[in-house]
Amino acid sequence: MDQEPKSKPIMESLPTEMRAPFQSFVLKKILGEKSESMTQEEWDMKTLKWFDIYAKDISDIIDNTENKKIRDLIIAGKYEEASVLVIKILDAEKWAKAA
Repeated sequence: MDQEPKSKPIMESLPTEMRAPFQSFVLKKILGEKSESMTQEEWDMKTLKWFDIYAKDISDIIDNTENKKIRDLIIAGKYEEASVLVIKILDAEKWAKAA
């Protein structure tokens, strides 16, 4: 039984000057605040590790034209609203990969 291949989503790159601050905002939402028991070096390493894991996924989400609402919120500077939507997608993808 042949299955039709899934078509790739249409991607439209968000400008770096909007992408980078938003990615940082999302990572701060995911990671929370640095605990007092953690050194700055440990925190920086943790942040870098999470950035390596999630930066491409966040970029793929915000560049996907199916996520126009997220893109519009980012462009409007409404990072809080956009980050909630991105984190929901990241969480859904995490559980889909685990299944």
